[in-house]
Amino acid sequence: MDSSNFFLIFSPAWLLISFLLYWPFFFKHQKEGRAESILFLRYYGAFLFGGVPLIVSIIMGFSWVKIFGLAVDISDNQYVWLGSLALGGVLAAFNYFASRGQANLEEFPKIRLSNWSLGLVYHNIFSWLVYLVGYEFLFRGIMLFPLVPVLGFWTTATLGTVLYSLSHYPKSLREALGAIPFGIILAWVAWETQSVWPCIWIHACLAISNSLFSLYHQPNMKIKRWSK
Repeated sequence: MDSSNFFLIFSPAWLLISFLLYWPFFFKHQKEGRAESILFLRYYGAFLFGGVPLIVSIIMGFSWVKIFGLAVDISDNQYVWLGSLALGGVLAAFNYFASRGQANLEEFPKIRLSNWSLGLVYHNIFSWLVYLVGYEFLFRGIMLFPLVPVLGFWTTATLGTVLYSLSHYPKSLREALGAIPFGIILAWVAWETQSVWPCIWIHACLAISNSLFSLYHQPNMKIKRWSK
């Protein structure tokens, strides 16, 4: 079977199934704020969103490097690559100030722990990165590259962004609305560069910087040294 025809059915179907499998754990563990629960959610989500489709692609014998946009060729659309790097830095710098807001501090960092070890800080960063790789494999991977040849770019980008926005709705309406322009931008960046990596960079800069700066601004949270 042609990969585009396969993913035209599989991609939206798996997106729905994966979130149905993810949301029960999200609602159960998200509000707890325990490190173990939050870290589990990220690794579990990464496996569902990106890991399973990758395994399916390999089993089916598809060109998974192309399907997930794993190639890196900065000679094509260099300005988009450079713009993506710059955008990630701008978002991280912006988050230093935006993360100080009371509404943000009531939600972030997701791990609600008074005393953080350096090990937990590093684990928090790593788990975010793993989660976002899986997340981008889904939304800017199989929901984009195999579908564009069949549906065209803007139809595919619109469909993916609508589903991307809906996936944020259980978290908050604010995140769901913010996901609309962000999703369009990431879809355009992925297609212009023919790579998912700039999207992972931008998304990681946004999420990880907010998590770290929120921890920094939290009055009741602090980082302690390694225990001897």
